[in-house]
Amino acid sequence: MYRALTVTALCAALATPALALDFEEPDPADLVPAHFSAADFARLDQYDLYDVTLALKRGRNIRLADCTPSQSRAIFEASYDQRAPALDMLRTTCAG
Repeated sequence: MYRALTVTALCAALATPALALDFEEPDPADLVPAHFSAADFARLDQYDLYDVTLALKRGRNIRLADCTPSQSRAIFEASYDQRAPALDMLRTTCAG
């Protein structure tokens, strides 16, 4: 009787941490939209650009206006340091 109770308590104690892993906080990179218009891109602040850059580093494809994924990546990477050259790059390379 005591052995069954001990085994049951041990199994319950070992299963509890496994259940707790399901309740993780969402990753900010997962919350980034997959497409931005030119107007949305112009309104992004540094914190939003950080989340986009993080999502790009983690392998997400994020499109910007009518750009290809590689052009979008280059524009987002350029915009993290300075916004004006990135906006010029958007105007010249894409039909945004």
